Amino acid sequence: NYENFKKTHSKDNATHAIAVEYFVFSRDALWKMSDFQLIEFAKKELLTMNIMNNDDIVDGFVIRETESYPVYYLDHEKEFLILKGYVEKFYNLQSMGRGGTYKYNNMDHAILSGKQAADDMMANIRMSSWEKLKEDTYLEE
Repeated sequence: NYENFKKTHSKDNATHAIAVEYFVFSRDALWKMSDFQLIEFAKKELLTMNIMNNDDIVDGFVIRETESYPVYYLDHEKEFLILKGYVEKFYNLQSMGRGGTYKYNNMDHAILSGKQAADDMMANIRMSSWEKLKEDTYLEE
């Protein structure tokens, strides 16, 4: 429920945006479902878990994202440090988010890294996003 992050994420007190996420590969059956089938699948799960009633569901949509999270592999650190060193040579380039920092983190961290990078660029400050977001605390706490 996106209102857990910010109360103004719904247009009124009676309507709430609920996200249902499925982590799959593009070869999996869920990925290959049509948008309609996937929405119906999610509705059925929400109803089965008694999270909501059928009359509560107004609409739905599907966003399929590839490579949303970094996938770590053995010895990735060596290649990552080479790339990081190269990228940091550019004064006017900020790496941000999960993909830009090659770090699995919460969405709030990913968004914050983008905001901080934009703020830094506007103020002509050069600070690595890797340094700013190296802590492992979560903002929603």
